[in-house]
Amino acid sequence: MYKGLIEKAIEGFNLKFNSECKLLGIRDKEFDILFRGHICFTCGAYDYFEDLRVILEERIGKKVYLKEYKQNEDGSYIVTYIFERIEKPKRDIKIIFYDE
Repeated sequence: MYKGLIEKAIEGFNLKFNSECKLLGIRDKEFDILFRGHICFTCGAYDYFEDLRVILEERIGKKVYLKEYKQNEDGSYIVTYIFERIEKPKRDIKIIFYDE
């Protein structure tokens, strides 16, 4: 039901922030979005998750909450959003040091 609206929100987000996000899947009351690109390597990656959450709410017309996010080995994130309020989002991050 919300797939088209979510994809349109992601499309606008990608244009605004020059990011490479995409919808991975929708389950019942939650959905996963893959965040890739430069935004994953900034100290404010979480702020981008929140920015997309606000854009999603505006596009869908319904409250959206960040449920959890997990950083992958390549530095990208899988972020799960949900339509029901939760106490605290689950956070799983990795710190990557590059040595030249």
